[in-house]
Parts: sequence; C-alpha cells; structure tokens
Amino acid sequence: MREISARKGNDQPSVRRWLRAKQFTLAALFAFGVIQYYMLDVLLEIVSMQSTTYFVPVKVQLLKSMLLTFA
Repeated sequence: MREISARKGNDQPSVRRWLRAKQFTLAALFAFGVIQYYMLDVLLEIVSMQSTTYFVPVKVQLLKSMLLTFA
C-alpha cells in the first residue's frame, strides 16, 4: 500500500507523453490565435484606409494613314 501511495501519476512514461502532447497542443493553439489576431488587425487596417483616386493624363497618339501622308 505504501508503494502505491508513494507513486505519482507524473512518474509513468505514458502520462509524461500525454502531458507533453497537451502542452504542445496548447502552445500551437496559442500561436495560431496570436497569428489570427494579427492578421485580422492588419486586414481591418487595410479596409479602414481611405481611398485616393489619381487621374493620370494620357497623351493620345494620333495615328495617320500612310495614304494621307504621301498624297
């Protein structure tokens, strides 16, 4: 009885593996949440930007026929 009561659950290899898997899963989910929050913040900043319209003057090329040049 004393031997069983002296043992802890963390001493068993299978329990240690599950604890490591749990910690890895929580860390991965936390990292995913941080990245998702950052992406949402960037997208909201892009959407809230004011639009600016630029009008660029374009010179229209006048194409003449070769017949009119030599006539």
